[in-house]
Formats: sequence, C-alpha cells, structure tokens
Amino acid sequence: KEIEKLLKEDKSGVLSKIAVENIKNSKVLEVKNKTETTARVKISTGDDIKTSVDVKKIDGKWYIDESYPL
Repeated sequence: KEIEKLLKEDKSGVLSKIAVENIKNSKVLEVKNKTETTARVKISTGDDIKTSVDVKKIDGKWYIDESYPL
C-alpha cells in the first residue's frame, strides 16, 4: 500500500521506472522456506548488490513483503 501511494504521487514516473528496472534486473540466488506460505529469498539486484526479502503465498501466488526496498 505504501509503494502504491508513492507511485501515485510520482507524477514524473521516475520511481516507477526505477522500481521496474530493479525488479527486472533481480535474480534469485537462494530460497529458504520458512513455512508453507512464507519464505526468505536471497536476490541479486545488479551492481553486486545482494539482499534478502520475505515473500508470502496468498491464494497460490507469491508476493514480496511490503518491507522490500525498491
């Protein structure tokens, strides 16, 4: 919801472009299941930057936790 709010306020589209490029350039390096509906995913976002994000499974689809820093 917070990301949606920021993107709506982004009249020039700069944040949208940056977010899309970051996601496109991300590669999954490792997945560690916590439960059947949660996991920790280690990703590379390019430029040798590696980070981990939590994901949640809702209605059969996986979503990035809202704390992911785009």
